[in-house]
Order: sequence, then C-alpha cells, then structure tokens
Amino acid sequence: MFNKDGFLNDFVSMHVKPLDLSINKKDIIFAHDLINTCNDMIERNNDESKYNPLIQSLIASNKYIKFDDTDAKYYIDETTYKLNVFEEKYSEYAKQLKVLTEAMKEFNYTIFPTVERTELLKNQAEKDAFDQELQSVKNTHYNKETDDIFKFLDHINDGNIDIYKELLKGNYEIFKSDKYKEYRGDNDLFVENIEVVEKNTPIVIQLYRFYDCATIKQIYQFCLDSKKNKVNFSKLNRIRRLVLIEYNKQKRRLDFPIMKFVKDAYDFAMLNPVVVKKEIDEWQANYTVKYVNSIGGLVVDDVDYLESIFKIVKDLWTVVIVQSRPHNGHIKIEPFDLIWERKDIIDNIYGDSKTKEFLLQEFIENVKVEDEEELGEFDVKDKLTEEDIEEQLPTIIHSDYNYDLYSEQDGSNDRFIRKQENTNRLDTLNKKDKAQEPDPIINKDLILFDN
Repeated sequence: MFNKDGFLNDFVSMHVKPLDLSINKKDIIFAHDLINTCNDMIERNNDESKYNPLIQSLIASNKYIKFDDTDAKYYIDETTYKLNVFEEKYSEYAKQLKVLTEAMKEFNYTIFPTVERTELLKNQAEKDAFDQELQSVKNTHYNKETDDIFKFLDHINDGNIDIYKELLKGNYEIFKSDKYKEYRGDNDLFVENIEVVEKNTPIVIQLYRFYDCATIKQIYQFCLDSKKNKVNFSKLNRIRRLVLIEYNKQKRRLDFPIMKFVKDAYDFAMLNPVVVKKEIDEWQANYTVKYVNSIGGLVVDDVDYLESIFKIVKDLWTVVIVQSRPHNGHIKIEPFDLIWERKDIIDNIYGDSKTKEFLLQEFIENVKVEDEEELGEFDVKDKLTEEDIEEQLPTIIHSDYNYDLYSEQDGSNDRFIRKQENTNRLDTLNKKDKAQEPDPIINKDLILFDN
C-alpha cells in the first residue's frame, strides 16, 4: 500500500471487498491436509517420539491443531479454529485502504488524498539531516540494549541459572517498577533492564542445556552485527534450532523427512558452493514436492497447503545452510557448522577417564554409522481430489461439525456486522459526551515476588 518513503502508491483501489466470516470448502480442505501431515509423522514412527521442526512450525502457525493424548493423534479444536478463521478474515478486511481510513477518522485523523510527492522532499538537506538524526537515535538505542544484554550474560552463571529456570516456569513474576529494583536484586535477578531478561532468558536457558555460560556469550558475540552494534536475534534463533536438530540427530530422534532434508541440503551445498538464486529455489521446491507426495490422503489441488509447506522449507534452509548475499548474480552456500564445543556431559557423570574415553569412542562410532547410513527416497503416496473428500468435509473438525450449517444457517457473519455498526454508533455518541473529560491514567506498576 505504501512505498518505502511512506507515500501511498500511485494507484490504490478504493473498492472494498465485503467482510465474509463464513468458513468455506477451501478452508476446510486446508485444515484437512494439515491434520493429515501431522498424523503422518505419528504413523511413520509407530507412535515413537521424533523431532520434526517442520511439524512444529505448522502447529505453531495454526494454533487450532491440538494433540489428543488418549488417541495419540492430532485433531482440530473447533473453538480455536473458528476464532482463527475470524481473525484472519477480519484482518484481511480491515487492511483495505477505505476501511483503514474510515477507522482512522474515528480517532479524529484527517484523511486527504494527494499526488504531490515533492512537497516533503523539496529540501534534500533537511531530509538528510533528519535521516542522520533518526539513525543516531537508533544507534543510541542499539548501543544501550546490546550493552545491557552482555551485562545480563556476565551476570548469569552456574550459581544463579536455576533461578532463571524457575522464572520460565512461572514461579517468579517480573514487574517493571523501579521501586522494586532492590527486591529483584535480593533475589539475584538481573536488575538493569527487565526487557532484556524477558527476551533473553528463554534463549539462554535452552542453550545452557548444551553449552556453558562462557560459550553462550561467545554465541551471542558471533551473532553481533558489528556495524549496528546490535544482536541479530534471527541468526541467534537459527543457531538454537540447529543445535536441537544436531542433538536429536545424534540421539537418533530426528524424523526421517528432516534427516533427509539436512543430508540432501548439505550434499547440495558441498557439490554446488556457488549457485544462482533460481537453483536454490528449485532445490527447495523439489524437496517440498517430494515431501508432500510422501503423505497420503492430501488433496492434490490444495495450493494454500503447498505454499505453507514451501514457506517452512525455505525457512528451514536458512537454519542449516549459510548463504551469502548475491554478487553479480552468484551466491555462495555452505553447511552451517556449529563451531562451539558442547558441555562435557559424560565427564560430569563419570569421573573415571577410562570410562569416559570408552563412552566417547562408542558415541563417535554411533554417530559415524548414522552419518554413513544411506537414506532412501521418499515414498510416493496417493492423492485425493476435492470430489474424493466431499462427504468427509462436514466431519473434518469433528463428527457434529458442519461448515455448511455454520456458514449458511448460523448467521454469525451478519450478527457480527450489525454488532460492529452498533458499536461504532455508540462510540460516536460517547465521544461527543466525553469530549471534555480527561483520559484516565492507569498505574501499571507491578511487583516481583516468589511464589
């Protein structure tokens, strides 16, 4: 809608697509294919728990997918599903320009069209000065945040790490009022910047399973953007995910599609250290098709499902492969190598060096066997058409759920629109009545306490 300078594009349609909250066949088919994909992992592994970040990503982005411990299968939670459909469709409706501008008018913004772009840009010197000032403010913020992050990493150690574990479990509540700063310090918690604690505690606790505190700090330094003096959390989170992949690979708990993805991606990068973007896209698309074809019972024309899997595959690629910026159209790629030594867990458990050496050698041999093991290809399973699952559609959510009844007879869409119109009218009246009243100020000071 807007270009990088904040201006509206030359042509934006003012036509408004009506709000439609009904659940259609396309939505149900997409949900059907997601559930098939999740349950395929269970069937493939005979109920044995395997690590599959692709499935985890599907579940994380589709909150209505739940696991039934009794039946050991994934299913769709009706309430969460209907709420998800509502949020997605209303969000799409509300982002339309005319809907957006009408909503802004409710907050007393004045909206007017203009085709003049030069007015704000006529004084280039002023714009450059503004840009420099803005960058200076950003740099100051980055410097302060980065300084606080490394202070936090210096503060956390083997002696107080358990307190932060309890913090994640919800046994401490962190609140931001400075008057409780001393109380937080008495509990041996980092007091300089609570936001830093909230953001970094989950990262540090996960990494602590595999690395000591000094190594965790090295990983953060590796992810530091030296030009901006800012921690690249995207890079840091990719490392976290790769650590889990490698750990589960060594424990032989990596699901086959992920094991094959990692091996094939590494092989491709080793054989093709310099490629063009099209070759990467083709490899990712090819893997996506192979993986999807290995899952039985999917609807062959479900484009939304295929695109969602492709998106996750592209994201997973950035976890296992280091990719340079294009130079003259060429991109350098190589497998991501975890260069940090993990904790010597065996030495912590067995003090005897001979026992340690024996177990280490056995561990190395096991890893070698797994690395050298030839992985087969994906099986190709039958797909379905929309006509094949027509009779299943009413029962995909559960046996009593019928999307036709909800979309045609329930009338929830009409009721919501009427409610919204009534709310807007009441808001307008209330604004007139309370025009002179000051806004209430709510004190949100909070306390840290130990349960």
